[in-house]
This record gives sequence, C-alpha cells and structure tokens, in this order.
Amino acid sequence: MTKTADAMAKPPDRATVRRAKTFIKDVERMLKKHGGKVETKRREKVEQALGEVKEALRGKSGKRLATALKELDSRVDQSFGFAKKSWA
Repeated sequence: MTKTADAMAKPPDRATVRRAKTFIKDVERMLKKHGGKVETKRREKVEQALGEVKEALRGKSGKRLATALKELDSRVDQSFGFAKKSWA
C-alpha cells in the first residue's frame, strides 16, 4: 500500500494554522473592501491563491500550507499593495 504525499507529510504547527486562518480573513476583508479597485485578472489570481490556502488547511500538510501562504502573500502584495496601510 502506498501513501499519498499529504498523508506522509508533516502536519503544520498550530502557529502556522492560526496565521493562515487570520490571513484568510484579512484577505477576504480586503477583497470585499478593495476588490473593485483591482483588475479582474489580478483579483481572480488572488482568489485562486486564497482557495489553495484553504485547500492546504484541509490537507494537513505543513509544507503545502507554507507554499500556499507564500504564493497568496505574493499575489496580495502585487495586487493590493496600495491597500496595505488601510488593513495592516
């Protein structure tokens, strides 16, 4: 019997999970507040990265969650850099 990569991966620590959940809430709030000010294509990329973080939380893989968080952070920074002061 072979195990999938998620089953063999080390689960994320509580601090990473907490940080991910907080970041998800912040990004959703930012999308709601500033989403109309951003191009549709960029907004969709942020929403896709947000979905990947949510999926990684369910998958219980620490490495996958860390990678998804980095990707979401970079997408948010590219698309919503102007809004950082208002939500930080």
